[in-house]
Amino acid sequence: MLKPSASGKSVNFLEAKSCGQKQRVWMEEEATLWIEEVASLCKPEQVHLCSGSREEYAQLQEAAIVLNCDYRPDSLLTGSYPPSARADRTFICTRSQNNNEPTDRWNDTDRMLARLHGLFDGSMIGRIMYVVPFATGPLDSPKSRLGFEITDSPDVVANMHIMTLVGEDVLMLLEKKGEFVRGLHTLGCPIVGEQAMDTLSCYFPEAHELWSYRCAPSTRELLHEFVVPTHR
Repeated sequence: MLKPSASGKSVNFLEAKSCGQKQRVWMEEEATLWIEEVASLCKPEQVHLCSGSREEYAQLQEAAIVLNCDYRPDSLLTGSYPPSARADRTFICTRSQNNNEPTDRWNDTDRMLARLHGLFDGSMIGRIMYVVPFATGPLDSPKSRLGFEITDSPDVVANMHIMTLVGEDVLMLLEKKGEFVRGLHTLGCPIVGEQAMDTLSCYFPEAHELWSYRCAPSTRELLHEFVVPTHR
C-alpha cells in the first residue's frame, strides 16, 4: 500500500509496536523494505518502533542499576551478555581497496556481507527488534544526519535516546529527505538456537551502513559513520 510523499517518492507503512500499541507508520518505501529485510533475516519475536518518549526511556531503564545519587547523579549501570568485544575486529568494507586510507583494516564488501548475513540469520530469535529513527543534531540543521538504528539491545536504544534525537519528528523529516544512514546491531544471542562467537563491526561507507555483531556500537563508531566520506 503506497502513497506519494512530500519528496515525490513512494512511501509504505511499517507495522510495529510503539509504547505497547500496534501502529502503522508511514515512511519511505526504501526504509520500509530495508527494515522488513532485516526482520526477515534476524527473525525477532517482535518489532518495536521507538517513539523517543520519556515513558519509553523509563521502560528501558528498568533493567539497569541506579547508582548512588550522591556520587553518580542521574547515572545507571548496565551490562550485556555476551560482553561487548572491541579491538581488532573492525573493518572498512568497500568494492575497491584503493578507496581506503592506508591505516584502514579493509575487507571486500560482497565477501563481508555474505559472512554477516550468515551471522545475523536468526540472531534475534525470541528477542525484540528495536527500530530507532534518529537525527544527529537539530532537525533544521543541514549538517544533521538522519538514519535508523536497528538493534535487539535495550542498552543501545537507551544510548541513542541520550546521543541523538529520536521519534516521530525524525520520521517526518526522513520522509521529506529520503536518504538515511543504516545502523544494524545484534547481541548475537538468540533465545533459541546457537550463537556464534564471532565479534565484528563493519563500516560500509559506499552504502552508509554500519553492521555490528556482538559489538555494541559506541559513540565513536556511530559518529565515524556519520562523517565518513562516500566513495561514489
